[in-house]
Amino acid sequence: MPQYKIPYWAENRSRQQLEEILFDGIGQFPFQWNFSVGQILNLACGFDGAALRSRGAINMDLHANDINLGTLHPVQVLGDIRYLPFKDGIADTVVLGEVLEHFNAEDVPAVLIEAARCLKPGGRIVATIPEDHRDSDVTNFFAPGVSVRHHLVMPWMICDWCEKAELDLQVLSRLDYGYFTGHGLVATRTKDKMQPVKVRPQQ
Repeated sequence: MPQYKIPYWAENRSRQQLEEILFDGIGQFPFQWNFSVGQILNLACGFDGAALRSRGAINMDLHANDINLGTLHPVQVLGDIRYLPFKDGIADTVVLGEVLEHFNAEDVPAVLIEAARCLKPGGRIVATIPEDHRDSDVTNFFAPGVSVRHHLVMPWMICDWCEKAELDLQVLSRLDYGYFTGHGLVATRTKDKMQPVKVRPQQ
């Protein structure tokens, strides 16, 4: 079995130290960790920077390895997140980390609807999205309709996507990616009529 490195922000830190760092909510991976609860589907998992696999997450990605670096992804299920091979209602949390910005804006509500299909009643979608102002290169694609470079995503677009996908936006936070900022969102299905979500309680 291949060995996967732990995230850079987790190296040489105790569990207690990790809890203190993660609840600062300073970046995309702490945000994913903080708001993920229960059974987790980690879609477009990449190298699993938030280490959600360590909490029993089901990791899914289009590729088994990084197409640029050649490094292995800790993937259990290969596939396109627009067509999920899971039954309805299997997850408490569906994580979409650094993936929505690769789709054309008009296609994102359908991605969110498919993700929401997999939620249990009262479940949540957790997404982190960079706000990348660099010029997009739309000549290279991971798959048809999924560009390698980022499309620019602004907060109003996230609100529009959630409305079209019949999701209630519970949290919309500014994230620090280091080289640019981004957005962290938590959304629940409108039909679930949820109370505002909270971060994962410390253990």
